[in-house]
Amino acid sequence: MKKKMYRIFVRLLVGLLLLVFFPSPSFAAPPSQGEDLKAKADALYVEGVALYNQADYQGAINRFEEALTIYQSIRDQAYEGATLNYIGLGHGSLRQYLLDLF
Repeated sequence: MKKKMYRIFVRLLVGLLLLVFFPSPSFAAPPSQGEDLKAKADALYVEGVALYNQADYQGAINRFEEALTIYQSIRDQAYEGATLNYIGLGHGSLRQYLLDLF
């Protein structure tokens, strides 16, 4: 009897853990608009970093500026600052030292 109860308990616990860590897509909430914008901005940021590392500074600046507007709209200050930093590095690499960014 004790062994049978233990097996039932273990099976219930395993089932519960599976539901918690691997939820069915029907239980998962759809991404919100803010998450979609964040994902788009993150993709532009990653693309900008790749272009910057390939020495395509103008292309990188363009991607970073697109990402910056999204980060500003969703108020992600951490990535906004990082993006501004890369924009400055890109302009520095192009020897465009005197720019009015704001």
